[in-house]
Amino acid sequence: MSWKTTVVLAILFTGVAVAYFVWDPEPPEEVFVDGPLFPEIREEHVSRVEIVRPGQVEIVLERSYEANQYVWKLTKPVRKPAHQDMVREIFYGMARCRKGGALRPDQPDYNLEASGLSKPQVTASFHLGEHKVTVKCGERSPLHGGLVWMMVDGDPKI
Repeated sequence: MSWKTTVVLAILFTGVAVAYFVWDPEPPEEVFVDGPLFPEIREEHVSRVEIVRPGQVEIVLERSYEANQYVWKLTKPVRKPAHQDMVREIFYGMARCRKGGALRPDQPDYNLEASGLSKPQVTASFHLGEHKVTVKCGERSPLHGGLVWMMVDGDPKI
C-alpha cells in the first residue's frame, strides 16, 4: 500500500472512529448529553490536528489562509494540500459525539487496560489557539453496545 493510500485511509478511519466514539442507539436518559460533547472542536476554531495510531505514521494537518480562503494542508508525513472534504469529515464526526455515561476512577468498572485506553487505538489532538484538546480512543466495548471507550487528556473519566 502506498503512503498516499495510508494517509487517506488514516484520515478516513479517524473521521469514522471519532463519529462513533460514544454513540449509543438507546442511551439511558439520565446520562445522555444533549448537544455535542466537544462544542469547541469546530473546523473554524482549530488550527492544527495531530493524529497518532500505534505502529502508523503520525499525520499532522494545519489550517492556513490562502487566496482569500482557509485551507487544510498535510504537513506530516509529507507536505501537500489535504483533501478538504476528508478533513471536514473529522470535524463532522467530532460534532456528532455524544456522551453515553462516564466511569470515574473510584468506580469498580474503571479499567484503562480493559477499555483499551492504556494503549489507545487512536489519539487525536486539536489545537485551538493556545488551548489543545487531546482525545484518546480505546477499544469497542462488547458489554456496552459496541461503544468506543474514550478519554480526554486532563480528565481521568472514561
